[in-house]
Order: sequence, then structure tokens, then C-alpha cells
Amino acid sequence: MKDSIENYSKFHSRIDREFNYIIIHTANVYGKYKKLDKIIGVALKYAYLGLTLNVSGGTKNCKDYIHVSDLCEITANLILKDAWNGIYNAGTGVGTTLKDIISSAEKVTGKPLNYELHEQKAGDVTYSVLDNNNKVKKLVNKSYYKNISEGMTEMYEHVIQVLNLKV
Repeated sequence: MKDSIENYSKFHSRIDREFNYIIIHTANVYGKYKKLDKIIGVALKYAYLGLTLNVSGGTKNCKDYIHVSDLCEITANLILKDAWNGIYNAGTGVGTTLKDIISSAEKVTGKPLNYELHEQKAGDVTYSVLDNNNKVKKLVNKSYYKNISEGMTEMYEHVIQVLNLKV
């Protein structure tokens, strides 16, 4: 589906010169106001509630996580720079392991996060770090990204708010 939309956008811009697009391939986006169903939100929620996290594979699984504010900055700058009709990677270019996320959740909440290891699920991606290509670096001139610890600290207040509303 994604490829179809990208190909259609490219095709349509060739036949209609007024049609412009920017395609952004994003890393794993996290931050305040995100649903708590992805690993960073789940880790903070489980540490806060004292629940055990089920981990498929291992804690060395490594992915690229980008804070929503960094993604917004990149997107806004691409638009402001008139970077139309291009495809861009939006990630930090830095891998964060599940162990790093668990450690940060413990640090942010001040509580231990217990976890149980289970077999890797078929088809699960164990390593995914975007090449934060020179195209984005040159156009956006962005050199600083929120690290996981900073982003999780900011997100924690939202996690507590959401959980207290549900209780």
C-alpha cells in the first residue's frame, strides 16, 4: 500500500505540475500524547503500575526512535525549504535497544521494571535504524535529537495522567 501511494504521488506530480508531495519514512515515533500501546509507553506504564513486561526475542533488539517534536521540526523545515517531490528518512540514525528503554523507564519512574523473555516471534524485526541520509541533514540542518531518556521523562507525566484517568 505504501509503495502504491509513493508511486502514485510521483506519477501524479509528473502529469500535474501543481501537485507536490513530500514523503517521509519515519522511525518509531514516540512522545507525549501518543497512545500507550507501543514499547516506550508500555515500558513507562508497566514500571509505574509494577507489571511484568513480556519481551519477545531479547533485550538487544535495536530500533531507531524519534521524538514527535523532532519529527515535527523536520517536517516543518522540509516544507519551509520547499523540498517538494522528494522522499526523506526521518530518524535519529541512532539505535536504542530494548534494554536501554527498560533502563530509562526504571530511571524515569524510579521503579524497577520486571520483564520476562519469550521466543522471538516469526517476522519480528530485531534491528531497524534509519539512515539519516545527507539529503535531510543538508536541507534541515538538524544536529540535535531528543534522546530516549529526555523524551521518556517528558512523556512520563502524560502516562501518569492517562493512567489516573482510567483508574
